[in-house]
Amino acid sequence: MKIKYFDHAASYPPFKEALDTYCKVSLDYFGNPSSAHYPGFEARTLFQKAKKDFSAMCNFPDGRIILTSGGTEANNTIVNGHMKFTPDARLLVAVDTHPSIWFAVQRYNKQCGILPLGKGGRVDINDVKKYINSKTTLLCMNHVCGETGVVHPVEEISELCARKGILMLCDGVQAVGHLDVDLEKIVCDYYTFSAHKFGGPRGIGGILLRNDRFTPLSGGGKQEWGLRAGTENVAGMAAAATALNCCLRIQANEEIRLRDLCRRLYNHIKNEVDEVILNSDPDNGLPGLLSISVPGLTAQTAVAQLNLSGFAVSAGSACHANEVIPSRTIMAMGRNETEALGTLRISMGIDNTEEDVTALGSAIIEVINSKD
Repeated sequence: MKIKYFDHAASYPPFKEALDTYCKVSLDYFGNPSSAHYPGFEARTLFQKAKKDFSAMCNFPDGRIILTSGGTEANNTIVNGHMKFTPDARLLVAVDTHPSIWFAVQRYNKQCGILPLGKGGRVDINDVKKYINSKTTLLCMNHVCGETGVVHPVEEISELCARKGILMLCDGVQAVGHLDVDLEKIVCDYYTFSAHKFGGPRGIGGILLRNDRFTPLSGGGKQEWGLRAGTENVAGMAAAATALNCCLRIQANEEIRLRDLCRRLYNHIKNEVDEVILNSDPDNGLPGLLSISVPGLTAQTAVAQLNLSGFAVSAGSACHANEVIPSRTIMAMGRNETEALGTLRISMGIDNTEEDVTALGSAIIEVINSKD
């Protein structure tokens, strides 16, 4: 069976150009960038160019990138590194953050506050002003919520943090390659990304950073200004830059097309299912991401049924130790547990067509109608 893929927010299909770059660099630039010989120099030069190209595409031409294995390591590096570097650290963590940031709420519970969601699941700058104080040292939040696609006002909030002398970690994993990322306007201290979310290879991510006031996770090497030990992933960085370039070439047209598909899908379902609740923002959120909740629907079962029908989507809840846990993000938007447990996330990409979306809508309606 040919599966129609509607889970691009989980992992985006790789661009052929990015994989070609990865293979070519792996074969032709295999020298260790730290070595003093010519093959090492070649690899180091290419590595630096790939970083510079990537930074320029984020309007951060003179900034530094610390390479990591992905968004999770990038976020962990800053959160844990900040707590070790700053003895009296006080965190403020937005409730919709990825688990690679949210873990801090338990690990550093006595030093961590929680930033709620405002109207429509969007962080309100007035709440930021309310929850920060003279002791706050690091604010952690998303650029785009990975569950709902809601875009937060990170430019405005980053400026506030800069004025207050508060460091800011902005998780840009869902934004890079799909929205304009302008780090001249988003004046955060740390902006994280993961290449497989925009058509690059797995296992490559990083931090675009303005300062190094954190303790590195790994030691034993002087790579990356001493902030992340280990031989640099030259091929991964080059492929990430290629993938981002591929995304930016199609971004404007894709945004229009995906927003239209998203609206079509929601209207198709809403016309047949009165109780459907919209969690996302098709007009202003991440293009192509639709999050809906249906009271009484078991999302995990619905995902399995849709998979058997040839569609790959994701649930808004997670299963731990045979217990289904409702999404804290959806709950924070004011949904009750029954609604949260009935949440589906559909995320579209370059390979989805209008015909695919129509067929998916009919399949979802059929699954919803069979829940009783």
